[in-house]
Amino acid sequence: MEKIIIELKELFKENQIPIRPNRSFERNSGKYRSRIKPKISKNQKDSI
Repeated sequence: MEKIIIELKELFKENQIPIRPNRSFERNSGKYRSRIKPKISKNQKDSI
């Protein structure tokens, strides 16, 4: 368990996203959650 925690900490250190002051655009964290996947129709009928 300790080894996993150490690996996670290393990953968090390597993959940081900087928070820059005075950004001109706000970050929209839920931007992609609200998207609805397009409905794709099938070319075949459902079997019984």
